[in-house]
Amino acid sequence: MTKRLHNGKARFLIGFLAAVFTAAIGLFSGGTFIVSAAALPTDGTYTCTYSIGDTSSMGETMIGNNIDSTVKVEVKNGIYYVSVSYKTSAGMSDLTLGLSGNVGKTIKVNGDQTTVTYTMSDESVQNKLPFSVYVSAMDRTTSFSIKLNLSSATKVSDAVEDIGER
Repeated sequence: MTKRLHNGKARFLIGFLAAVFTAAIGLFSGGTFIVSAAALPTDGTYTCTYSIGDTSSMGETMIGNNIDSTVKVEVKNGIYYVSVSYKTSAGMSDLTLGLSGNVGKTIKVNGDQTTVTYTMSDESVQNKLPFSVYVSAMDRTTSFSIKLNLSSATKVSDAVEDIGER
């Protein structure tokens, strides 16, 4: 019984020291913490990169040149808001997320930049996100996917932008 209690105290002490060490690294690296979980653990605003899939190398280049290289992910009460921005001058329009179910969508246009924010679940944000976009130069809609690199997401704010109903 004494040995079991001692092992429990040792595990607690090791866990506590690991947490303190992690916090110290974050503070000494400019105060920016990198999130290393499958889903984002706390409410707030994050930025993250993504990988492009399900398209040709030419399509990947076009997407990489015209869609921002990072996306904004906001988390509030377990609901995720993923914002993808793209250049409308590139002849791209009607960016659509192909998830089934109840996915909200808000569009914000600012000059040559269109930002589409999608509301989705914790499960959806962790999976590959299927998109389609109309490309005027090709006179057709093309499909691709993005996979958010949530393990390297950076929390930029505790606040979540209030843009009304999403």
